Amino acid sequence: MSDDIFREIDEDLRRDRAETLWRQHGKWVIAASLVVILGTAGFQAWRHWQQTNAEAAGLAYFKAVQLVDTDPAAAAASFEGIAAGKSAGYAILARIEAAVTKLRNGGDKAGGQAALQAIAGDSAVEQPYRDLALLLSAEYQIDDQPPADTIARLKPLTAEAQPWRFAARELTALAQLKSGDQAACLKTYQQLADDLDAPAGLRARATAIVEALGHQG
Repeated sequence: MSDDIFREIDEDLRRDRAETLWRQHGKWVIAASLVVILGTAGFQAWRHWQQTNAEAAGLAYFKAVQLVDTDPAAAAASFEGIAAGKSAGYAILARIEAAVTKLRNGGDKAGGQAALQAIAGDSAVEQPYRDLALLLSAEYQIDDQPPADTIARLKPLTAEAQPWRFAARELTALAQLKSGDQAACLKTYQQLADDLDAPAGLRARATAIVEALGHQG
C-alpha cells in the first residue's frame, strides 16, 4: 500500500474521532455556554433593574423565565410583551429571550433566528446586546451551517476587547472540531484553558476537552 493510502486512512480515522468527540461533548458544551451567556446578560439586566427600580418589568421577566421549561409558548409571548414595554433594562433582554425560547424548544426556529438577526442588525440596540444576539444566532445554527461560516461570523466577537469573546472562542473551537480540524480546535481550547481572564467553568471545560483531544489525537 502506498503512503497516500496510509495518509488517507489516518485522515479518515481522525475525522471519525472528531465526529465522535463532537457527538459526546458538543451539545453539552453548547448548553453550558448558553447558561453562562444568558446568566451574564441576566445579571446585567438585574443591575439595571436595581438602578431604575423597574419593579413591574423585573417581576414579569422572572415570571416568564419560570415558564420557559413548562410552557415555552407562553414564555415567548410573555417575553415579547415585556420587549414591547418601556423598561429599557429588560426590553432588549426579553427580545433575546423570546427568540432563544423559540429556538430552544424547536417550535419556531425560523422565527427565532429572524428575531436574533433583527436584533444584531438594530442600530438602536446597544452593541453588547447586538453582539450577544449574533453569538446566540451562530450558536443555534452551528449544526446547520458549514463550520467555516460559523467561524467567520464569530471572528469579530473573538477580539480581545469584546465582552463575549470567551463564549465566541469556545463556539469557534466547536466549529473547528466539527470541521475535523483537531489541531485548530486544540489550539483554541488550549488558549482558553491558559487564559486567566476566562471564567473558571469555561477554563475547566477547555482543560477537559484539551485532555480528551490529546488522548484521541
